[in-house]
Formats: sequence, structure tokens, C-alpha cells
Amino acid sequence: AQRVRIHSLTGRADLNGHHGWVVRFSEEKGRYQTKVESDAGESVLLRPSNLEVAADSEDDCPALTLLDVFKTVSGARRNLFHQRALDWIDRWQMVLCDRSR
Repeated sequence: AQRVRIHSLTGRADLNGHHGWVVRFSEEKGRYQTKVESDAGESVLLRPSNLEVAADSEDDCPALTLLDVFKTVSGARRNLFHQRALDWIDRWQMVLCDRSR
């Protein structure tokens, strides 16, 4: 999944400046399905011209990026698997971050 920043939307200007994760490309619509980073975890179809690759900060590590992807894709669905995955990521993210530097 690629993290992106949304920009230049007119019909959904409220999403401009938000970040999200590209899930897949819809060939028939010519747009990217993008999960918006928000409490709602909304999924929208966006033109390539309305997305730019989000720059990673130097402080990001793969474990924290994985956690962001997981939280965004899982959205509001909360179940036992979701909680176990979050617990595992919390437990191991510091070890994984230390190893990736």
C-alpha cells in the first residue's frame, strides 16, 4: 500500500490535505480506491491527478508505517483479531524500529 496526500478535489474539498492509503486501482473507472486516514476510515475513488505520494519522515520506521496501514484499512471494524494484532504491533514496534535504523 502506498501512502498518499489528497489535493485539489472540488466535490469533496473536505478531504483536501488529508492522507490516505491506496488500496487498488480500478481499471474500469480509471481511479484509485483510497482509504482516508480518519476516524471513519472512509474509502473513496480518486483520480491520479488528485493524489501525490506522501513523503515519509525520517522518524518513520516500517513498524509504525505498518501500524498506520493496519489502522486505516481495518477502519471501524473492531473484533478479537483486530485487538490481538494491535497488541502484537504495540509489543514489537520498538524492537522492529530499532532494527530498521
